[in-house]
Amino acid sequence: MRSEYQKSCIKLLSSIFWICLIAGKLSGQTNDEITRELSKIDSIIIKENLQDTVRNQDWDEIRIQTKKGNTKSSDEWNGIKTKADWQKYSQAKIANLKSSLGKFPEESTQINFKVFKTLPGDGYTIDCLAFESRPGLWVSANLYRPSKKSPGHPGIIICSAHHTPKENGELQDMGAIWARAGCLVLVPDNLGHGERRQHPFDGPDSFSRPFRLSRQDYYFRYDIGIQLQLLEESLMGWMYWDIHRGVDLLLAQKNIARNKIVLLGAVAGGGDPAAVTGALDHRIAVVAPFNFGGPQPETKYPLPPDAETSFNYAGGGSWESTRNLRLSLKDGFLPWVIVGSIAPRKLIYGHEFSWDQANDPVWKRLQKIYQMYESSDAVGFTTGKGSVKGSSPEDTHCTHIGRKHRQNIHVLLEKWLDIRGVTDTPIDRLSSETLKCFKTKTDRDNHPVKIQGHLERLAGLQVENASRKYPIPMSEKTLESYKQDWINKLGPFHPTMEAIETKREVLKQGNMLITKVLLKTEKERHLPLILLENAGLKNSLANIAIMVSQGGKKNLLENRQKEIASLLEAGFSVCLPDIRGSGELKTGSSRGRTSSATSLSSSLMMSDGIRLSGQLRDLQSVLGWLKKQPKIGSPRFLLWGDSPAKACANTTDFNLPRDDDSLFPTQPEPMGGLLALLGALFNDEIKTICVHGGLASYASVLEHHLVQIPHETVVPGIFNLGDLALLANSLTKKTIFFDQMVDGLNREISGKMLEKTYTLGGSPSPNMHFGKASIKNIMEYHLK
Repeated sequence: MRSEYQKSCIKLLSSIFWICLIAGKLSGQTNDEITRELSKIDSIIIKENLQDTVRNQDWDEIRIQTKKGNTKSSDEWNGIKTKADWQKYSQAKIANLKSSLGKFPEESTQINFKVFKTLPGDGYTIDCLAFESRPGLWVSANLYRPSKKSPGHPGIIICSAHHTPKENGELQDMGAIWARAGCLVLVPDNLGHGERRQHPFDGPDSFSRPFRLSRQDYYFRYDIGIQLQLLEESLMGWMYWDIHRGVDLLLAQKNIARNKIVLLGAVAGGGDPAAVTGALDHRIAVVAPFNFGGPQPETKYPLPPDAETSFNYAGGGSWESTRNLRLSLKDGFLPWVIVGSIAPRKLIYGHEFSWDQANDPVWKRLQKIYQMYESSDAVGFTTGKGSVKGSSPEDTHCTHIGRKHRQNIHVLLEKWLDIRGVTDTPIDRLSSETLKCFKTKTDRDNHPVKIQGHLERLAGLQVENASRKYPIPMSEKTLESYKQDWINKLGPFHPTMEAIETKREVLKQGNMLITKVLLKTEKERHLPLILLENAGLKNSLANIAIMVSQGGKKNLLENRQKEIASLLEAGFSVCLPDIRGSGELKTGSSRGRTSSATSLSSSLMMSDGIRLSGQLRDLQSVLGWLKKQPKIGSPRFLLWGDSPAKACANTTDFNLPRDDDSLFPTQPEPMGGLLALLGALFNDEIKTICVHGGLASYASVLEHHLVQIPHETVVPGIFNLGDLALLANSLTKKTIFFDQMVDGLNREISGKMLEKTYTLGGSPSPNMHFGKASIKNIMEYHLK
């Protein structure tokens, strides 16, 4: 048996030998010569006959998952025969819904509110007030009261559309007409809207160039939604809680009829939170969600005869997170289930334009549900005319809930709640400025509406909890627990099959062997890669560098030529795969709010995972394929995560309207770095990690109202896993090099600042290196 001293000597001599190989340049070519050869490589592998198949493989996966979810939901529905069946089913689905929305403050019927002023009207008054929804977070609102006091006032909450805040004329009309009829009508600002906006664009002079002022609140919902998802919260969850607390506010008023609370959800985004709140808050007697649950304004009519089986009950993903609820497809709380779960309480099924009532499969299901409760007269509808694409007087466009849409609401509220004497006539509308609540800085300071500080504090608490759960250095048991929690977070990321070569082409340029391969990694998924080897070495696969970038192999060959040449010169093989969403497999031409990449990512969140899970699965397939290569032995892998995005200057102005994503500064592209760290966590063969231009922390995404990271790099609940610093610190058996790391706005972070961020447990981890390192230095560490 060899002594430990002898083993150490052998290991040292082995390292010296390898370092000598590097110094000796056994490849027979200089770095410059290899670089010139690299520039000649054609990186395209997927030829025209396969381009359509590969281009559609991401969306084909979404279509398959959506169809599967719709079929499962319909099969479950077809198995429901009694009220008890429905109650058991819907209660389970609504529990899943609530769990998906995030965590909520402790329930309390006590509520803090402040009336700033009261405005007189003809038969009503308006309180301009704010109420505290969460500790230290306030909601601005207008509360319309009848001038004539009487016992048993019904209460109405109007959840406005994303078009305008609470001061809109249509909202004033509704507040006045129902207040005159004896109701208390609460019209709050939605989170991110009106006096609760999180961005700086509050007037036409707030930016130097013309922009769409009225759309900024709506567009910036995207940013709020992502920031909340990082905390494993949701925009829908926070909107629900605001309305829930609005019910508390109404119930705290004198002479309120506790059994006559009505929730109206306007067109264009108001119906979504209204339906969710109606399903969760059983104190609400009547719910009227517009454009939610079934056919949408964009749905083509007439519906087909087979609508019951062909209708897309789940919907699809987009940048607007309240439309495509996370995990809704996986956990079965599809929009129709949410609306149906309002039963047996009263429901008004609202449609902004013409509606194919006879063939709407959701309407048929709602009718059957209410029949199970023997309450068929407790479900009604209201509808408009024409089409969303039309512009004639017959096309009933509205901002929130138009007069045409209110007609049947009046009929049903009189029938169900005895709300009589409604005169739906125009009123003398007030200016927006008059209806605002916060007039002074003191008002705003004492009743804060900005969520940035709240989110940063919540993230800090989650990171602290993670640090206590996973103390550094991690024991083997703790590391396994940490890995399992990542698995739970990511969802399935192990390949479903062994990668198969469907195309292979081998070329030789100088002393470089170039292998172009198209892998089939899943049933209907392909992945192109290039493997570069030093033809002058017999054992070129003993050390393999896998380089991953959002720009794909083409970008790496163009922008990392010197690094690739140095690796080859040192005797490494270099593998350049196009992970899904990158290179030849990129989704669309942009990565911003309205991009197809964002829609795809949000669609995945509805089902069984996140985009990063599939990308990690691709990396695992590549590793598996490499390990199966002939004469490979036991390779040591270096995983290189790169970014094609050039960092922004620290002086960059990020206070820009969200009209056009193409005008924004360069986004960070952290996919390569994230995969490098996660790949190392789950693969012992990876000995060295190099991250260039990666995201330093997700916490930095919370520091500004603008979110610049691509949607598909969002990891819901990342702070419960300690952010990226804890991930890096879990890799104590690997050597990690960080260079040119950036924050959430794509501004470079200094090595010293990054080292401070990544120092956990009192002292910097000796396996981490910050700042630019030479390839020679990286090789020396890798070969030790």
